Amino acid sequence: MAYDAQGNYVSDLQSTGLNLGSMSQWGNSSSLSQGLGGVQQGTGFGQSGFNANQIAPIAGQGDNSLFSRSSLFGGTDALGNQTSGWAAPAIGAASGLAQSWLGFQNLGMAKDQLSFQKSAWQDQFNIQKEEYEYQKKRREDRVANYEASLDRNSAATPSNL
Repeated sequence: MAYDAQGNYVSDLQSTGLNLGSMSQWGNSSSLSQGLGGVQQGTGFGQSGFNANQIAPIAGQGDNSLFSRSSLFGGTDALGNQTSGWAAPAIGAASGLAQSWLGFQNLGMAKDQLSFQKSAWQDQFNIQKEEYEYQKKRREDRVANYEASLDRNSAATPSNL
């Protein structure tokens, strides 16, 4: 272990003269590339910095198949352009379809509930209407009986004789 004049730790790589703060120099160092198995500039190190996927690529990432990682989730193409994958929009579309289906199910349930409430209201209205008509007929019969009794009483009074 070595320390510089300010008391900071200096690794063995820093003692070789590499500026570890600038990744662009990593590809220019022959000692570093030899230590990594002869990685050449532009294949793992370079102006864009360290890219671990180029040293040890993830399975399925390099191909352009429909189910590769970059095709599914997006990433950076060979020219450095950001690409979006198809998985997130497909999941969003499936979610939209599922929500539409649930919406139609809820609409059907709402129609059934409205039909039930309408039927219950109509039944209650008919019962109240029948009760009202029955009470009205009883009242009319009472009034008719009372008036008939008045007519009989007035006909039998001695003043009319």
